[in-house]
Amino acid sequence: MGAGTGINDRGQVVGIAKTASEEYRAFLFEHGVMKDLGTFPGGFSSGAYGINNRGQIVGDSGTSSGAGHAFLYEDGAMYELGAIQGSIGSQAYGINNRGQAVGSAYTIALHAYLFQDGVAVDLGNLPGDYYQAAATGINDRGQVVGSVNNGRRGQQRAFLYQNGAMVDLGTFGGSITVATGINERGEVVGWAWNASNVSHAFLHTPSH
Repeated sequence: MGAGTGINDRGQVVGIAKTASEEYRAFLFEHGVMKDLGTFPGGFSSGAYGINNRGQIVGDSGTSSGAGHAFLYEDGAMYELGAIQGSIGSQAYGINNRGQAVGSAYTIALHAYLFQDGVAVDLGNLPGDYYQAAATGINDRGQVVGSVNNGRRGQQRAFLYQNGAMVDLGTFGGSITVATGINERGEVVGWAWNASNVSHAFLHTPSH
């Protein structure tokens, strides 16, 4: 049992697969072979979610404490992406060709993060009472997409983060909008509910 979650221009595929011992592991598939990427010391499970054209892979892995931590896998080794003060756990969902990665971390709430040069940068939140955020995609220009939500109100909004600010991408009239990816032209894709709570795919294009 497994799922592919990311692919680069070289045809390398990453994802998650269940082992014979019923543990989930991050994998790299290339040249017809699936490679188990392992875990952090003491961890039992891992998952890979993104890979760039340099073959750098990001995801999360269990640790000896039981918490999941975001990782970067390169040159046959798994590394912590960056320390997040006060966090319970972290995940990484995307990485660009400059090695910048994005994901989320749990403290009291869920925060969207940019990982670069061993440092984790909190991307903040949209104005209002949104308190959960996760970054899911990043392009080579450093533009980041993801979603924030207010669980008490059942609202979720897709965002674009650029020039140090998070921008709401709007809605189809419903309460949920989710961004999943962004290309080098700044075009964003995702899905959103309309006023009848029916889900539709969307393409958001830059205004300039």
